[in-house]
Parts: sequence; C-alpha cells; structure tokens
Amino acid sequence: MTRQTQNLGVKLVVYKRIVAGDLSKFTATSNVKQNGGGARDLRFSPASEFFPVFQRMFIQEDDGVLRGQFIWAKHAPTQAEIHPPTNSRPNEVRIGRIHECFPQDEIPTDSGDCVLLIVLDNFGRACPYFTSLDSLLHDKWHPAIKAPIIEGLTARRNANITAMGYVDIENGRSYTNGRV
Repeated sequence: MTRQTQNLGVKLVVYKRIVAGDLSKFTATSNVKQNGGGARDLRFSPASEFFPVFQRMFIQEDDGVLRGQFIWAKHAPTQAEIHPPTNSRPNEVRIGRIHECFPQDEIPTDSGDCVLLIVLDNFGRACPYFTSLDSLLHDKWHPAIKAPIIEGLTARRNANITAMGYVDIENGRSYTNGRV
C-alpha cells in the first residue's frame, strides 16, 4: 500500500455490474413461479477469487458461512451472509437473501448502467454503494479505485458473463472475471 492509498481509508472494493435479473432479487420479486425458483442471492465467480476476498470483509464464520454486517450511511446496519460454493454450484460464492440485507430505498430502479461496490474501509466495515460506469468515468473518484474498476467493467468478455471483480488496495492487486 502506498502512502497515497493509505490515506484513502479503503482496503478493498468488490464490484459487480447489476443486471435486470439482479434487481428483481434485491426487491424480492424474482420468484415468478409459485412452485419455487427465483433465488434471492447475488452470485460471484470464480469462488477461488471471491471467497478469500469476502473472508477479509466478513471474519465471523459459522459452518462455512461468513457472517457480518453491511454498513449504510442512511440506515441501521443490516445482517449479511456470504455462502461458500455448493456441490451444485462449485464455482460460485453468494450473498444470501439480498432482499433482506439491502434497504429497499437503496435499490436502483434501472439496471442500465448500474454497478454495485462493496467497500471494506480501514475500520473493517463493509459498506455497499450503487454507482455507475458513467460516474466512475466522469465524477471525482480516487484513481486507485476507479482505474481498475473501469478496466474490469469494460474488458472484453463473452456476452453471457456479468462483469465483476475487486480492487485490493491494501495488497496492490486487482482482479476482473471473464476476460477474453
């Protein structure tokens, strides 16, 4: 970590482009069938990259599930659970029941240019924020955060892969999924 990034107050940022299907999970409207389905978790892959990152954000672990809180500027903290890979989905890590841990008035109404950031600050707090690629490109963001996220969001990847990654300020590393 450089002296400039030490003063940033951020250790780690996980990012994920939010698509229309994700918005319905946040609002608990993803269950379109009465006979089941409609998972309400937000998925990150590959698990080999994301689970260790989430372990840094959520240090309490019970039966393999990471537990902690999301800290909000305008709301009381909410309980969050990060689920490890399962036999049926061995390459995914999931934030469970996101409709319960994201206050409804924080959820964007449009996924057209929506990016979720989960910021681990220097106090060990996991703070989610919604922003956009447009904001990252044009608003005042710290270069150590914005440059790798923009690179990750705009990287060439197959059309069926949702952009996600992280910026590890503390260790000087970044990752983005699915580059071709």
